[in-house]
Amino acid sequence: MNTEFFKRKLRAAKLKQIDISKKLYLSPSSVSDIFTGRRELKAREVIPLAELLNVEPIEILKNLRKPK
Repeated sequence: MNTEFFKRKLRAAKLKQIDISKKLYLSPSSVSDIFTGRRELKAREVIPLAELLNVEPIEILKNLRKPK
């Protein structure tokens, strides 16, 4: 999980993890687990998350893996 990507995109979108949890109907701990790699992002969550972070869904998928 490329946590830096997600942190950067959250800051750019002026969002906090709590905002993401509300929009995706997830608990704050689930969102934290996604961004730290402890929980997998479900397919149905990719597009809404991409829209919130103002990125293409492929960018979300690419950054689910650890950076090289």
